[in-house]
Amino acid sequence: MTGRQYGCIYVVGGGSNAEYLNQVTAKYTGRTVYAGPGEATAIGNLLVQMIYDQRFGGLKEARECVKQSFEIKKYEK
Repeated sequence: MTGRQYGCIYVVGGGSNAEYLNQVTAKYTGRTVYAGPGEATAIGNLLVQMIYDQRFGGLKEARECVKQSFEIKKYEK
């Protein structure tokens, strides 16, 4: 639809806990699926507040903190 190509798929929130769905998505799209964290809305809200309060230097630093703090499952094609 958009004409853009993506190398992988990220699933966050409640859907990240649907192991079968994530495996099937990887299989039929031919893309690696990264799933997690499950509480993405709450985490995102907290990150915005922490960026505003200058606890992080910016979005890149905040994303790295999430990556290091929560389990992200990987589903291969």
